[in-house]
Amino acid sequence: QTGGLQFDNIQPQLLSFNLSIETFTLEMMFSEAVRNFDPTQVVFQNDMSSNSTDFSSFQLTTGNTVHIQDPLQPTHVVVDIQQKDVDEIKSRHLLAIDTASTFISLSPQAVQDYNSNPLIPTTQDNALQVTHFQGDGLAPHLVSFNLDMDSNKLTLSFSEAINSSSLIIDRLALQQQRLSVIIHRLQAADISQPTLTSLQLVLSKSDQDAIKSLPIATSPVNTFLQVQLGALSDFS
Repeated sequence: QTGGLQFDNIQPQLLSFNLSIETFTLEMMFSEAVRNFDPTQVVFQNDMSSNSTDFSSFQLTTGNTVHIQDPLQPTHVVVDIQQKDVDEIKSRHLLAIDTASTFISLSPQAVQDYNSNPLIPTTQDNALQVTHFQGDGLAPHLVSFNLDMDSNKLTLSFSEAINSSSLIIDRLALQQQRLSVIIHRLQAADISQPTLTSLQLVLSKSDQDAIKSLPIATSPVNTFLQVQLGALSDFS
């Protein structure tokens, strides 16, 4: 005969985590089986203290997908990080660039065990360093562009966050066809960055005149954009 029933009052704890910037994946290993993980309680920071600034830390937003990697191992939680959060992380040049700059903190509300015990917090003053880190090995590529010859604006949309200061303007060229000898290589522009993944260029007067003197950019069928290798880079 037992002397009584003792309930589980032991709180789960984050033991380690892995992060892949290339595959947008955060994997966390806990001390016991957990449930109801809330990714908005995750803060990435570039050191183990709370000294991280907005430029060196980032808290995940809503919309990220959470799943258990293996039902036989419910101690492993995986978060598929959405593109916009990854772009925010990449734009912080001091954050998550290698193992030494990748730490995580979690609030008690991040997850609970199956007896509703909250997580032992991993505080921002004592953040946990990544175990396995995979950086961004993929180069950005142009997804689409729009050209307005009335306002002389060229808008470029890319596959990921890009560093506007890295743009080399003369590695962009407008041409008549996909393969064409009629081409104009841009020379100058005023550059702004409406979003992390887009650039807007206001073409210079000399570029405007040169384009208008050629049989290009009068309709979609004769407006193609060439982006040479090395025209710009991401934040990696």
